[in-house]
Amino acid sequence: MRIWTSLRVFTFSLTCLCACFAHAADVNENYAAALRAKHGALRDQLSRNQYQRPLYLESGDTTGSVTGNIHALINYPFATVSAALRSADNWCDVMMLHLNTKYCRASIAGEKNVITVSIGKKYDQPLKDAYSVVFSHGVSAQTPNYLRVQLDADEGPLSTRDYRILLEAIPLDSEQTFVRLSYSYGYGVVGRLAMQAYLGTIGSNRLGFTVIGKKSDGESLHIGGMRGVVERNTMRYRKLPRQADRS
Repeated sequence: MRIWTSLRVFTFSLTCLCACFAHAADVNENYAAALRAKHGALRDQLSRNQYQRPLYLESGDTTGSVTGNIHALINYPFATVSAALRSADNWCDVMMLHLNTKYCRASIAGEKNVITVSIGKKYDQPLKDAYSVVFSHGVSAQTPNYLRVQLDADEGPLSTRDYRILLEAIPLDSEQTFVRLSYSYGYGVVGRLAMQAYLGTIGSNRLGFTVIGKKSDGESLHIGGMRGVVERNTMRYRKLPRQADRS
């Protein structure tokens, strides 16, 4: 009797486990399908844009948070991209593209992969004067046709919080990969006041890349403010030619 009971428990547990795996596979396929659909929707923008590169940038600003997204084609096989970006160590190479990053190190804290980043001013300064942000690093999906990597940090400098860097990738063919990189964070009163002070002084000429109109002389008018800042930060995580870099 006990043997049959044990077998029933084992069978039930195995069924539940298989159901969980099937659900995860469905979720990952949904994410991959959404990214493929996004590539189809952005086909024209990827082929014709001001960057002269196959990429598309968008941003958003809501009460208490900002976000920026880059969609881009990379001329490397998906297997190569996946192998590189699922490693926490390699993400420091990505982080160091940002001019304000002074230090980056991947390590293990408990059972988590973490990436410690020190953020400071653009010019040289002692490392002790920079702000430290600790990101958790995790690969939430990894299949032959989809990769999802997420970096999260609960706290940042000047009351900023909920930092999130999300990367998704799918293969397009044997030599090309389509990626989406999302960068976002939240901010409180101190963070907003600090940003307003920055944008009102030395950051007054910091513009983003989204065109919102035309100037009186006919030149393009680019987004400014918080969205301009987050677009610049997002763009720094992708290496661009000088003519496309508005840093």
